[in-house]
Amino acid sequence: MSKRWIMIIDNYTDLSKKAIDTLYADISDKLSYILSIKYANAITAEELKNHNLIIVAKSGDNRLIEEIENQNVIQNPQKDEGYTVYVGDSIYNAENQMIVINGFDSAGLLYGCMDFCNKYL
Repeated sequence: MSKRWIMIIDNYTDLSKKAIDTLYADISDKLSYILSIKYANAITAEELKNHNLIIVAKSGDNRLIEEIENQNVIQNPQKDEGYTVYVGDSIYNAENQMIVINGFDSAGLLYGCMDFCNKYL
């Protein structure tokens, strides 16, 4: 049995809400179960280790983004409307997968989510 995905967010306002809602709807269409959403400040180390992860955040909003950047997996976008998308092994458990969508700002997060949906789904 494959491991379930969990979506991890922080900021759920303005364009970030639209980005998360769009991504959630597109991914949910591909799953046979309800995708769980958790806030980064409520996620446990065990959940990070035992699930495939979808981490959606603006730079500076999510402690997990900093952890992932410190592992040299992603680089934070450096300009307005910029974003980074990573799809690969999880830094918390190499047997699991991890998707990271990191926007410089809310617009960048929206563009990153839309780009991910167009390229991967």
